[in-house]
Amino acid sequence: MVKGSKVWLESRTPVIAGRIVHITTRSIAVEITEPYSGIFQRLGIPYFACCFPAVRYFQSDGKITPYGTETAGWLLSELERGCRCFDAHRAELADVYKRLAAEAASKNPWIDDAEFMRRRSLLRRRLRTGAMSSVQYQQALGILRQSMGKTPMIIHFERVSALSDEVFRRYGLQISFCTVEQLATKFLA
Repeated sequence: MVKGSKVWLESRTPVIAGRIVHITTRSIAVEITEPYSGIFQRLGIPYFACCFPAVRYFQSDGKITPYGTETAGWLLSELERGCRCFDAHRAELADVYKRLAAEAASKNPWIDDAEFMRRRSLLRRRLRTGAMSSVQYQQALGILRQSMGKTPMIIHFERVSALSDEVFRRYGLQISFCTVEQLATKFLA
């Protein structure tokens, strides 16, 4: 079982199927293919824990370890639980997601990324020409970031994090940020 290999949970009805989309000794990603599709979840092992052969996903001889097989099944099970939850509570979570988007828009003005980049390049130019020290540059950059507000990416991150917290509070599901983002795009958009 290597990248592209199928993973399934036969003890469930209907059968839950997926495939491994990425695998190394330290990381594994599984995509669900049935009964849902197009959503994946990734898990990694911290660097300091890799010295223990029992906690590797993939062996140097090209075979998946028992720990890797177990983790792939667990990831697939978690994906199915998340998909089932978002599917069953689609309308309710869509309302929550819209409310979070409205709150984010009212609290945080969208900044113009091009304007931020222009001002930052002016600061960099002053740093390169010697008109300011690196300490002054860092201070000016911090002031610029605060004055410009939050970037759309940060606003999006906060909204998805708030949705993740809401899903955990309401349904007891703890799902990774990337998976919540994919589920929101698939079920709530």
